Amino acid sequence: MKILLLLVIISFTSHLYGQQMIKGKVYDETGDPVTKVTLRDSQKKMLGASDSQGNFNIVVTQLPLWIYCSKIGYLTDSIYLNNAIGIEIVLKQSNTQLQEAVVYSNGFQKLPKERATGSFENLGNDLLKRRISSTIIGQLDGLATGLQFDNRTKSAQLNIRGLNSFSGGNVKPLIVLDNFPFEGTLDQINPNDVEDVTLLKDAAATSIWGARAGNGVIVITTKKATNKFKIDFSSNWTFQPPDDLYYEPIVNSTDFIDLEMMLFDKGHFDNQFSNPLALRKIVLSPVVDLLQKLRLGEIQQDEADRKIRSWRSYDYRKDKEKFYRVAALQQDYIRINSGNTRSDHSVSIGWDRNLSQHIKSLSDRISIRQTNLFDVTDNLQLQANFSYTSTIDRAPAGTDNFFYYPYTRLFDDVGNSITVPYLLNQNYVSELGAKNGLDWTLNPMEDLNKSLTKNKMDHFAANMIARYSIFKGITGQLIYGAETQKSRNTSLYEESSFFSRNLINQFTQQTNDGKLKYILPKGAIQDRLFSTLMSHRIRAQLDFAKNWANSHELNILIGTELSHRKVDGNSYRNYGVDADVLTVQKVDYVNPYPTFDNLYGNNYIPFYGSNSQNVQRFLSLFANAAYTFKGKYTISGS
Repeated sequence: MKILLLLVIISFTSHLYGQQMIKGKVYDETGDPVTKVTLRDSQKKMLGASDSQGNFNIVVTQLPLWIYCSKIGYLTDSIYLNNAIGIEIVLKQSNTQLQEAVVYSNGFQKLPKERATGSFENLGNDLLKRRISSTIIGQLDGLATGLQFDNRTKSAQLNIRGLNSFSGGNVKPLIVLDNFPFEGTLDQINPNDVEDVTLLKDAAATSIWGARAGNGVIVITTKKATNKFKIDFSSNWTFQPPDDLYYEPIVNSTDFIDLEMMLFDKGHFDNQFSNPLALRKIVLSPVVDLLQKLRLGEIQQDEADRKIRSWRSYDYRKDKEKFYRVAALQQDYIRINSGNTRSDHSVSIGWDRNLSQHIKSLSDRISIRQTNLFDVTDNLQLQANFSYTSTIDRAPAGTDNFFYYPYTRLFDDVGNSITVPYLLNQNYVSELGAKNGLDWTLNPMEDLNKSLTKNKMDHFAANMIARYSIFKGITGQLIYGAETQKSRNTSLYEESSFFSRNLINQFTQQTNDGKLKYILPKGAIQDRLFSTLMSHRIRAQLDFAKNWANSHELNILIGTELSHRKVDGNSYRNYGVDADVLTVQKVDYVNPYPTFDNLYGNNYIPFYGSNSQNVQRFLSLFANAAYTFKGKYTISGS
C-alpha cells in the first residue's frame, strides 16, 4: 500500500513539474490592450484568451512551442515561445473587415441566417446609405421586396403584408428600435444613426411579438459605441426638381372650352340660372359665366369672342409652376467614439433642413444620440442609451382646394397674382364688395402669405440594459425603456386671410341703418393642438445557448415585459386674435345666429376643441426555442 501511494505521488509531482504557467499581455499597434484574443497551440487546441485588460494566463506542458493569436478584425499572429515570463504580443489590425454571417434581429435576439426560420430581410448600412434622405423611410423606399409605400396621402404609409379589408386602414407595421417598440414616428430617427434594418414579414418571423405584429415588424438597430477614438463627419446638399406638372395629360383649354360652349347651347346649365338665390352659391366657370352675360346682353359678341380666344391659349399649369421650387435637403452630421478597456462611448449630433418643393414650406430637425457601454466585471455589462429629437415643420395654411379649369389664370400678363372664383358665385362676390364692403375673394398666391401652420415636436428616449452572465451559456438581461414626446401645433390665419374673412363674413349682420354688425369679432383666428406622450417599459429575459458534440445546438430565450403608455391631448380655437398684444375675444357658441344674406340659414359659430386621454397597459410573456442539428436542420417555435 505504501509503495502504491509513493508511485501516485511521484506521478502527480512529475505531471505538475511538466506543466508551466505562461503570463503575458496582448496590445494593438497603438499600445492599447486587446481583449478576448484567442490563443491556440500548433494543434489548434485552445489554450485560453485575454481578459478585459489584455492579460492572459495559459498552461503548457513544455517549452519552446508555437502559439497562435487571433481575433476578428486583427491579423492572426504566431509567436515562438521559449520562456514563460514577460510575454508581450502585438496584434495588427486587419485592413479588410471580415464578412460575418448575415444576422437578423427580431427585437429580442440576434440570429444567424442559417438558424432563422420565417420570412425576413436584412438591410445593412452599406445598402441604406446608397440613397440620401433625411428619413429612414426615404432610404427604405425601393430597397426591400414586400415593403409597400402607399403614397395616396401627403405622407407615405408603410405596409409589409399589403392592404386588407379587415384592417380598417390600419396597416402600419410594428416599429422596434433597439429592442423596444418605438412610440414616435420614423421621421424622428436620423438615418445616419442606423446600423441596419430587418423586416419580419410572415407569422413565423413575427410570432414572438404576438398580436402587435399582425402587420409585420420593422426592427431598427442603431450604431453601437466602440472604444477607439474616432470622429466621423458628413455634410451634404441634395437638390430635387419639382414635380413635372405636365407629366399627366389633361384636356387642353380649347377642347374644354368647346365642350362648355356645346353644353351651354344645349341648355345643360340652364337650371343653375333658374333660381337667383341658389345661384349665389354656385361657382361658374369663366366661359359659362361669359356666355350667360352674352345671352343677357350684358356684353357684346366681339368682346366675348376676344376673351374666349385668349383663354384658349392659356394652360393653368404654367401659372401653377410659381407655387413650386427646387427642393433642397441639407444634412450635417458628426459622431464621436471614445472609451477605454472597460467602457465604450459615442455621441452623435445631426441637423437637417428640408426645403420642400412647395414654396413657404420647410422643416428643421435636430437629433442627439448618446450610447454608453460599461464592462463592470467579466460577467456584468451595463448599457445606457439616450436620444433627443426636436423637429419644427412650417407650412402655409392657405386655401388651395379650389377647382382648376384648364384655362384658369392665377397671374395677369405682368405677373401680378389675381383672384379666382371660389365658394360663392363670382358676380355675387363682386356685388357684395361694391355694396357692403365685404371681401369674399380668393387670391391663392397672396393667401399663402397670410396663414401659417407650425408644428413643433420634442421626443426623448432612454434605454438602460443590464446583462449578466450567470453560468456558461446562460445570460440574464434586465431592460428598462422610457419615452416622452410633446407636440405643439399652431395654425394662425390672419384677419385678411380667406379662412378668417369667410367665417367673419358668414356671421356678419346688416342693421336697419345699413351698418355691419360683426357677431364673430374681427381679427385673426388661431387653432392650437397639444399632445403629450409618456411611455415606460421593463423587460426581464433569460438566454440559454448550448452546443455539444459539434452536432447539436440549442438556443432558448424566455422572458416577460410590462409596458405603460399614456397620451394626453387637447385642442382649442381662439377668435379675434391680436398677435401683437396676444389678446383674444370671446364668442357665443351656445346660440345660433343668422348668416349673412341668409346664405346658410341660422348657424352656430364653429367650435374647435377637444380633450382626450388614452392609457394602454401591456403585459406579455414570451419564449423562443430553436434546435439545430449539424448546422443544417433547424426546428424553432415561439
